[in-house]
Amino acid sequence: MSMGTTAASSGPSHGSASIGGRYWRWLSVAVGIGSSVAILWPLSWDRRRDSFPLSPYPMFTWNRTHATVHAAVGSPHDAYRKAHRLEPRFIANDEVMLAAATVRRAIRRRGDAPRVLCEEIARRVAVSGSLEHLRWIALVSDTFNPLDYIERGSQASRRRVSARCRIPR
Repeated sequence: MSMGTTAASSGPSHGSASIGGRYWRWLSVAVGIGSSVAILWPLSWDRRRDSFPLSPYPMFTWNRTHATVHAAVGSPHDAYRKAHRLEPRFIANDEVMLAAATVRRAIRRRGDAPRVLCEEIARRVAVSGSLEHLRWIALVSDTFNPLDYIERGSQASRRRVSARCRIPR
């Protein structure tokens, strides 16, 4: 008798089990289509737009002819062509990305922000007792051709000084 019961329950089912199967089938199709749309949607964006978590990976979509890097530099005189790039600890803390963001933010804000950051950095350098040969600090924006920089080690084609200040010694 138990064999007959087993055979009867293992056959094709109609009703609620079939509805559940259809539900999961449609759900998997919807998830597949939604995932495909999410992956392909960024391709319709402007190539300079980058947004987390969806990204068209703009760094790979076009040949960049120039890049700009903002930095804090020190110099023994009031000329910054071959200045010494300062360590992140003088700008913000030991984190390179935080230091870079701090300089970039100050330069982009304009007004007093670059001068204020420059003076803060100059005080930190003076208090540290290191870099005694430096007399001036500057916040600069270097623009260069990335390929020339990598292939030939060329210097920046343009340097703009946003703020400069004397190290108080």
